[in-house]
Amino acid sequence: MRKIHSNVPVLFVPEEWTVTEYGFNKGRSLPNETVFSVGNGYLGVRGYFEEGVPSGVPCEQSLLINGVYEYHPYRHIWQRPGFPGRYHSIFSQVNALALKVYADGELCTPFESAENYMRRLDLKNGVMKREYDLITSANKRLHISLQRFACQNDVHVLMHRVEISSDEKISVRIETPLCLPARADGIRKEEIGGDNAVRLHLLSLSRKDNARSIDYRAEVSAFRVACALEERAQGLSLQKEDMADLFVNVFSGETGKGVLTLERAASFYTDSDCDEPLSAAKKSAAAAIGKGFGGCLAESETLWQKFWDNADLQIEGDLMVQQGVRFSLFMLQISAGKDGKTNIGANGLTGTGYMGHTFWDTEIFMTPAFLYSSPEVAKQLLLYRYNILPNAEKRAAEMDDVGALYSWNSINGEECGHVFEAATAQYHLNCDIFYAIKRYYLATDDWQFMKDYGIEMLAKTSKCLSHRGNFIEHKGGKFCINGICGPDEYNPVVNNNLYTNWLTRDQFYFTLQMLEKLRAEDESAYLRMLNLCDCDENELARWKRAADNMYIAYDETLDLYLQDDDFLDKDPIDVDAIPPEKLPLLTHLHPLNLWRYQVIKQADIVLLIYLYSHEFTREMKRKIFDFYEPKTIHDSSLSAGIHCIVAQDIGYAAEAYGYLKQAARMDLDDVNRNTFNGVHSACQGSAYMMIVNGFAGMRDYGGKLHFKPAIPEGWQKYSFKIAYRGRRLRVTVEKEKTQILLSEGEPMEVEINGRAVMLSKDRPYCCRTED
Repeated sequence: MRKIHSNVPVLFVPEEWTVTEYGFNKGRSLPNETVFSVGNGYLGVRGYFEEGVPSGVPCEQSLLINGVYEYHPYRHIWQRPGFPGRYHSIFSQVNALALKVYADGELCTPFESAENYMRRLDLKNGVMKREYDLITSANKRLHISLQRFACQNDVHVLMHRVEISSDEKISVRIETPLCLPARADGIRKEEIGGDNAVRLHLLSLSRKDNARSIDYRAEVSAFRVACALEERAQGLSLQKEDMADLFVNVFSGETGKGVLTLERAASFYTDSDCDEPLSAAKKSAAAAIGKGFGGCLAESETLWQKFWDNADLQIEGDLMVQQGVRFSLFMLQISAGKDGKTNIGANGLTGTGYMGHTFWDTEIFMTPAFLYSSPEVAKQLLLYRYNILPNAEKRAAEMDDVGALYSWNSINGEECGHVFEAATAQYHLNCDIFYAIKRYYLATDDWQFMKDYGIEMLAKTSKCLSHRGNFIEHKGGKFCINGICGPDEYNPVVNNNLYTNWLTRDQFYFTLQMLEKLRAEDESAYLRMLNLCDCDENELARWKRAADNMYIAYDETLDLYLQDDDFLDKDPIDVDAIPPEKLPLLTHLHPLNLWRYQVIKQADIVLLIYLYSHEFTREMKRKIFDFYEPKTIHDSSLSAGIHCIVAQDIGYAAEAYGYLKQAARMDLDDVNRNTFNGVHSACQGSAYMMIVNGFAGMRDYGGKLHFKPAIPEGWQKYSFKIAYRGRRLRVTVEKEKTQILLSEGEPMEVEINGRAVMLSKDRPYCCRTED
């Protein structure tokens, strides 16, 4: 292992259900904004200060709506066929949380004159709270508390509460501007210079008493967004004389007679949600403020409780990992689109570092956490892929391919990857989507989904892959896929990446199996599907021939599978000798210098032997790990989690635990020093996988679940639930014994440590935990 978490300082005190910051650190302003984000999958809000920050302190006041973006032009010096001419990026919406507080005329900020500062994220109910004591120039003490959460029931609503109290009489004034997007520099301006500017056109701005609304449209994408804001005060009065500025409400009151409270409900709608987003936003905000902060929170907490009841990974004996795992699950939940139209960006809804784009991360790293806890969410994530299938077909045509080619990084399915060698070249994305569809079908037995959506996606992407590759005489007539990039982006444009070829072979076989099942059930439906996918029997025969003759790179002398045809021909390099200041290599080496070495960015073939663990002997998996891991730099946050799972599988328990700590606390401890961009959503998905698939050893093949439970040294026990084909299991692993309980559903067979066991409801099965 190159990196172990023991070299990284722990930035937050380990706690079971909370993440707490004591004292404001200006140097960690941006990464901590990421950590204290709240959301619900529709909208996400970074943990920025409502009051703003002092000059010179960086901040990103982002409030993001999943799937809402603006277009920007690409400026290629050398435009080639298939190069995208434009890209799109998520952008920040109206800042509905901004405020200024004055005490006896003095501006209150949680900085120089503040004491007892604390910011806390409650993972159990999604509330972010910040509080501090302000000392005025007259030496009066004022306590200020601010709370916010994104509603889980009405996902359009963001709730906010401000509470101010003091034992002394202090005149308090609160200004609540309805702020414009931070990067738009004034929504009244129709145009702002620069290719990356977000140009917004104001459509309407209105106000009636405590209710305000704003309605605007993005210039190029034409997304229309409406925000309605309602406020309710206790101990404070609205100053009517200050209402000339439509953007600002002013409330005033006096402390010393109880707590001054201001509650705010902001609702966001777009024209993707309904035909009249402004009317819908007003209605939603009014309903929310009618319930109040507490009423909305009670409804939201009910859904959070349901989520945690199904998804929680409970660990006894390791508070640091427990906090990291729960934080990861929380961030996945608040980032995942759940409407079939949106997905999970690489930074979730916590930042704009990856512009809101979805990658292969969702299918391989994030979907599993939902598939085995909330399978209905996994289904919606797959439906997103179905809904952008038309753009995948367009992308295939742009690349002179047939069928469908999913874009490497995108929100709406249009390709945004301008570095083609490590973007468009990653044809394995088609296979990754296949893999997620197959996993979903095996775990849910949802044949209706396959008939309505799954088979079409599989057939169209299979057609693309079957013609991207060819039967090469020099390789003995084997089916080869050349000029591609596997998961390892430091070795792009190679021939026969093993990961891609292996998954493509499985995709061909599985797609043919699904088509044959459809044919046996309904011949006419089968023929309609072939017509829909522009396939005939000759095309299907090509898939069968390609799968039977897939080229698999293997060196008989080394008795080793090869990452690709070229890897062993590259210059060897001592990865451990690379100084930390030269990392990541991507930004410190010319591409030609990077590509010449035997250096791997992240798990590639190691990922393959996890996904298809049962197809490799333990001896071969160990040989692969021992050969490729020392050449892996782990520059990607996607790497540590997969290496943890495989290390545990082959008996490297200490190494597995080191990877676990690194991945589970990737963002809490800012391991890669780039949490300021937003969370690493794929890494957070791997936090779930490391426990369930790593230490509990769960695999799904052969029509049943398999477990090989083990427990890290120092842990007392850990437990989790699994949803599988209409059933619920609870797995509890202790030092000496493992218990599996079927709590819901019909009896089912599982395999534990190689032994087949029939589980019956409420009759736990116990066995010895592996050393």
